[in-house]
Amino acid sequence: MTTQRGTDRITDAQRMELRSYVQLAGECVSQYWPMRTFIHHNPLHGLEGMPFEQAVQHGERLFGGRGYLNHEEYRRHFREGRITHKDLHTALESITLDENITFAGERFRHQEILAAVMVSGLAASDGVVDHADCMPGVERVLTWLQSQPSVDIGLSHPTPSAETVHLTAGETLSAWCDATLGTTLVKGINREMVKWCSAFLDEGEAGWSMPGRDQTFYRAWKSLAVHDLTLRLMGITGAAAKIRTLPDRPEDAVLEHLAHMRIPMSAWESYLALHLAALPGWTGYLKWRSQQTDHPWQAAYPADLVKYLAVRLFYERELADAVCRDELGVEGHEEAIRCFVETHPHAYRLRRAWVEGKVIDPFRQQVREILRVKPRYTHHSWEEIGLRYEAHYHAYQVQQRLQRFASQLVGLSKALNRDPEAIETTSQSDLQTLREWLDSFSSHIQSSIWLSAFEGGYRNRILQELGESLTHGETRSSVRPSRALGQVVFCIDVRAEVFRRHLEQLGGYETFGLAGFFGVPLDYQPFGGHYPVAHCPVLLKPKNRVREVPRSYQGLLVEGRKQADQLSRTATELLHDLKSNVVTPYVMVEAIGWFFGVPLLGRTLFPTWYAKVKRWAQRVFMPSLATTLTVETLHREEAEEMVATEQRATIREAVRQRFALDGAVLSPTLLEKIRRVAIGEAEGSHGGIGRELGLTPEAEAAFYQELRDRYRISPRGVAAYLDRLTHTGFSTGEQAYLVEAALRLMGLTNNFARVVLFCAHGSTSQNNPYEAALDCGACGGNHGLPNARTIASMANKPAVRELLKTRGIMIPADTRFLAAEHDTTTDSVRIVDLEDVPATHRRDLDRLLLDLDRAGAQVSLERAQALAPCTSHDARSARQSARRRSEDWAEVRPEWGLSKNSLIVIGRRALTQGLNLEGRSFLHSYDHRQDASGKILEAIMTAPLVVAQWINMEHYFSSVDNEVYGSGSKVYHNVVGRIGVMTGEWSDLRLGLPAQTVLNGSVPYHEPMRLLTIIEGPKDRIDRVIDKHPLLDQLITLGWITLISLDPTDHGCYRYDRVKGWMKETQQQGGSGHGWTDIAPDERNQDRGAGRPLEICH
Repeated sequence: MTTQRGTDRITDAQRMELRSYVQLAGECVSQYWPMRTFIHHNPLHGLEGMPFEQAVQHGERLFGGRGYLNHEEYRRHFREGRITHKDLHTALESITLDENITFAGERFRHQEILAAVMVSGLAASDGVVDHADCMPGVERVLTWLQSQPSVDIGLSHPTPSAETVHLTAGETLSAWCDATLGTTLVKGINREMVKWCSAFLDEGEAGWSMPGRDQTFYRAWKSLAVHDLTLRLMGITGAAAKIRTLPDRPEDAVLEHLAHMRIPMSAWESYLALHLAALPGWTGYLKWRSQQTDHPWQAAYPADLVKYLAVRLFYERELADAVCRDELGVEGHEEAIRCFVETHPHAYRLRRAWVEGKVIDPFRQQVREILRVKPRYTHHSWEEIGLRYEAHYHAYQVQQRLQRFASQLVGLSKALNRDPEAIETTSQSDLQTLREWLDSFSSHIQSSIWLSAFEGGYRNRILQELGESLTHGETRSSVRPSRALGQVVFCIDVRAEVFRRHLEQLGGYETFGLAGFFGVPLDYQPFGGHYPVAHCPVLLKPKNRVREVPRSYQGLLVEGRKQADQLSRTATELLHDLKSNVVTPYVMVEAIGWFFGVPLLGRTLFPTWYAKVKRWAQRVFMPSLATTLTVETLHREEAEEMVATEQRATIREAVRQRFALDGAVLSPTLLEKIRRVAIGEAEGSHGGIGRELGLTPEAEAAFYQELRDRYRISPRGVAAYLDRLTHTGFSTGEQAYLVEAALRLMGLTNNFARVVLFCAHGSTSQNNPYEAALDCGACGGNHGLPNARTIASMANKPAVRELLKTRGIMIPADTRFLAAEHDTTTDSVRIVDLEDVPATHRRDLDRLLLDLDRAGAQVSLERAQALAPCTSHDARSARQSARRRSEDWAEVRPEWGLSKNSLIVIGRRALTQGLNLEGRSFLHSYDHRQDASGKILEAIMTAPLVVAQWINMEHYFSSVDNEVYGSGSKVYHNVVGRIGVMTGEWSDLRLGLPAQTVLNGSVPYHEPMRLLTIIEGPKDRIDRVIDKHPLLDQLITLGWITLISLDPTDHGCYRYDRVKGWMKETQQQGGSGHGWTDIAPDERNQDRGAGRPLEICH
């Protein structure tokens, strides 16, 4: 056993250094937001500092996930015409050489060979070798190859130095033991960490909470793990004593573990990153929570990545040491393992081959005999067999490589329409060149080329459609009426594109796209809610709070609602307590089982009928309240008077209930005296008040204490109440600023219609942990209606309009702003606050309601073709089908959500109006003519564009590898801790989207491609924005998004290329005059990234 570092010698500087290493190691793990506010994110967000291709490969090493569709899926798109030969050849231009060979009697370019390999599936990863014997002519070519001694198949023997140089950079010690000795240490460690994380991070889901959580994660584990019998079953001897001797500080424990395992400091970052990447869901959530200083659960029960590693490394340190001593007779630290590999390289490689199942007879039987002998670390026997095995396996590999090459040659000749018998005419030099081309054309490179070709085909189609739309748009703009029937502002969400298209097809309407929080970041507290919820992108922190309050005429209903809510909360708490009671199994099922049985049967077998009955019951017993929002901020004097009035009313009720006094005694003056004494503003004797109430001095003092403790009528209570009130709402200046910003962002600064509707969106589904993923991402995974109500209320205020008038925005007196919400599951639109609509606008409102319903019916019909084509033959049946999906709690796919997103257009609606973008495009309104400074474009590119890229990447990776980057099937999901879902009884927190969101059976429904960004604006303006924001420069120059500029200065279309800068795309010959293809780089715009090579790992 190595000597452990004394914790008394560890300095604060060393602890800070360790924390910096952990922070750097944690960069590879993306933050994981809790499910209640699901935030779309790129699972490789921490790797966005790398080129896309490198990040994909690094993610595969860290997380084990694929970064591309399998090649057969791309070939399916090729056969269907989604990828053309031209798209493929264009994508290959970045890697092909200007070389030719003569193969099978004909001259072929490097590009032609590679294209044939891809289309025909001739790469080794495509399984050609598995079917080589079935291909006629392969044996003949193989015989010919064996007769050519100069053919080098490129197979070399491994060297010990190459195997040890990355020992701890590529594998943890536990992973090394698993791969070399056939253990399951990583699985065991993961299972233990899931057990402790799920218990500690629980937010009220568990019936019995973990004790001692206030001690922090590490210390709570220390206090409880000494009683955990699982440690002995895992093979850790004397676990309790070892845990008791661990340092009290987690930083010291991590340093002690690293010293014990002899991990060199140069490898700390990569080594710790491997541990964090083993459970990226749990560590991602810890990373997020540790940064939320105001999160109540984090404040009460602190946890972070250092504390997590202090626990995890203890398990690895002990388990690896025990296994290495038992199996190899060496200590379980890096130096001893490295020495073993260097001393016994053949034994080491044989052990790895055995675990991988690659050892063949007769060596398989010899290894079994060694394993029966105790001790099992007879290295000389392993070394002897390993030496003979490697010689045999090398010859076997040579034969396999020759056979693979022969099958590739035959397949290639057929793909190029050449006679396989002519292969033998190929010269030795050309044959060697061809082999080098095929060997260097790795699976990763092919995947990258397939993706580029797939994206290129889509990009060309979109640009051609935009070109044609521009021609028609110019005609439409000349005949458009001076004032629209109505103007509707939607979220930029891809689902809104479908609704906008169908609404515009009715005629007379203009639609706009704006991020769904409508530029109003706020904390929203619904009526009856105890805490406010942030309704804005996670990149922002709201400073203002808006509360939902009943309208003044709803007094009686409000009292009834409060009583019903209190009863509901009491019943919920009672049910939760009963679940954890030992008597419950014997009594509860028989007593109230029927109460749960009715909803179970109704929601499962008769969801539509059950929903109708439930809505009827709510209308009868809990009618909806008419509410409004506290948009106006209160001045200090108003807030103080409001607090005083409410406290006097509270005191009156308290006196009447406790002392049974009538109203004649409780004068306003007396109530104010009592209040001032309670909050400490009145001094001197209180006997006068006591005499009026008929109280003894002791009873009077007790009453004041009750007011302070129970009713919070105290100095601290007044201060807290005033703070809430003064932070509620917006000042007139703030309101004018927010309305102006929203209008200018979307270019709506004149020609207002009589009705302007801000249409937010949300979803409706039952029994769906991923419900927040279907809501508005710009509102923090919430419904966007509060934001729409807020900005509509602001825009209707005369004082706000007067301020806007001074800033050049004239809103007509007859223009009315309204708020609505689009249910993306049922495609129904609900307009709210109808009480505020004047009688003069009733006819406009009726027409708008009717047209929204008509458009929604057509949207349901279009979207139903992808969801339920067999049951949706017309708009009525499509609507019924959508409603049933929203009400059925057995439905795993209430809607497709944002699947198939692939495009964001930032520009005027004229660009896309009339186009069927198939619900795949984010549409953000932007008028470059009103943005000479570029500030509006900067706001759009730094917020909505970044969020759209997050959404796009989450869908991309959830599609290409749903088990690793997604969350698998919903059928096996279990909600854990109210923060996320696990698969089965234990697993990592599932990272991305479920299979039912992105896959249609086993086939991807979402088409994974990087976000195509089209901006109608000058290139130099776009460049200025990118230059100011390194994050944007990183996303664009490293290939995470594709950027297109429709430059109005010269009416040209430009694509940003990572190597050449801005590339102009010109009109295609013989086309409609509005398609574009690549020509030469724009010489005025080649500075950014010029000369930067396309980086692909080989």
